[in-house]
Amino acid sequence: MLWWTTIRLRFDAWHTTSNVRSRRFSKRSIRLRHGWLTSSGRAHLCRHPTDMHVFFDLDGTLTDSSAGMRNSFHHALLNLGRPVPSDDRIHRCFGPPLAAAFQWLLETTDDDVIEAAIAAYRGRYATIGLFESEPYPGVLDGLQTLRHTGHRLRLVTAKPEPYARRIIQHLGMLEFFEAVHAPTLADRTRTKDDCLKAAVYAVAAERTPIVMVGDLVDDVRAAHNCGVMSIGVAWGFGVEDDLVQAAPTIVARSMADVVEWVQRTDPIGPARLTDNF
Repeated sequence: MLWWTTIRLRFDAWHTTSNVRSRRFSKRSIRLRHGWLTSSGRAHLCRHPTDMHVFFDLDGTLTDSSAGMRNSFHHALLNLGRPVPSDDRIHRCFGPPLAAAFQWLLETTDDDVIEAAIAAYRGRYATIGLFESEPYPGVLDGLQTLRHTGHRLRLVTAKPEPYARRIIQHLGMLEFFEAVHAPTLADRTRTKDDCLKAAVYAVAAERTPIVMVGDLVDDVRAAHNCGVMSIGVAWGFGVEDDLVQAAPTIVARSMADVVEWVQRTDPIGPARLTDNF
């Protein structure tokens, strides 16, 4: 039962900080900073672009996967003979690991019940749900532009690796990515921090600047923990005010904004790993 308790604590912390309730974003302009701050607080202008490693989250960042996930949650709950909650309650489960989501939805720590729910969810998601994802506007063009101008892309997601790979292949994105960093189907506890750390370690020897792009506070906090830059995107499952409070390098309102920032930014020196990484 100990690992379920750990998952519950992680889910509660994730939900409290991320607050993934559906909400319209305000029409504030993008917070682009064509420069960055050193540890001394001195600002540097970005005059000479450089190649970067750009790590992308999947759900809520590259793809709108809400229909597939929502329908698969409905299927799993009905399969267990449980009532289907409101869409708002289901929406709050977009992001954390499935085990934590079902523990919260079903209000149980019973291993057998949770495993049955996960199996039912994946039974639908693997055959139908993952194909209900759609790329957000401008994503395909943005990925192509970044890749063709020398930037190196990796996918960093908490979605199981086989599903993530099938989705980006189905949507014509696979060719743009060098690697996919994600949990296995059997892994119940791997977090976004864990996935991002693996991605950072994979390229650390190259000493190239790194930026993590995602829609949730978890993405920004993982970037902070790994000592890399971050872009919070204001079109996914997160809440813009929460993203701002998490202090990403920028908050972007479109994929074009992400591309513009990456193309114009020239960090001084490579990203450094934090002492506790």
